[in-house]
Formats: sequence, C-alpha cells, structure tokens
Amino acid sequence: MRRIAARIDAATQALAETLTREQGKPLRDAQGEIMFAGYSLNLTAGLDLSPRTVKEDDNVRVVEYRHPLGVVAAITPWNFPIMLLINKIGPALLAGNTLGIKPAPTTPLPTLMPGPLCADLFPAGVVNV
Repeated sequence: MRRIAARIDAATQALAETLTREQGKPLRDAQGEIMFAGYSLNLTAGLDLSPRTVKEDDNVRVVEYRHPLGVVAAITPWNFPIMLLINKIGPALLAGNTLGIKPAPTTPLPTLMPGPLCADLFPAGVVNV
C-alpha cells in the first residue's frame, strides 16, 4: 500500500488535471483530494490486524481475529472519486480481500487511472475495474 501511495503521490498532477477536466472540481481541490488519498493509504498501511485479546479472565478468553471476506465491491461516486476509491482499496487489501471496482459513469477516468499505477504490484485478479 505504501508503494501505491508513493505512485499516486508521484502522479498527483496528472490525476488532478484529469479529475478537474472530467468532474469540474477546481484544480487545487483536486490536488488536495489526491494528496489526501496518498495520506490515507499510508495511514491504512500502518494498521495492525493481528489477533488481539478483547477480554480475558479465569472463565473466558475472547480473541478477535480478522479474516478476508472474499470479493469487495468498491463503487465510487462522482464527487470524490479518487479519495473514496482509495478509502475502499486500502482496508480491503489489508484484510486480504480482492476488489471489484465500479467507477461512477460521470467520472470514470479518475477512477481508472490508479489501476495502471498498481497493476504490477498485485497478482492478476486482485484489483479489477
């Protein structure tokens, strides 16, 4: 995830210009959305999903385990397509799931652009648009 964040950060200008042209968001706001997306991915990458003991006493021990659910559907809206896509990608991948991403029909290009940036980081079929 940190490698995806680095690639998104490096492509901020191109992503922001595409977002501005397609959605109409001011360029500065689009740049902020992209920068926040990279920050969010780095934050998610630092989460610890190892088992943790929730409660333990003489009678009971409760341990929380997190397991992949399978395929996660990530439907992106038109108003914050990159930021909300990244907020879905990070947790889903961290938990070991695969993704099916569906861009908003009014702003498909910003949602499609991160795909090639991370295509070589995952096995085929892990992230699908």
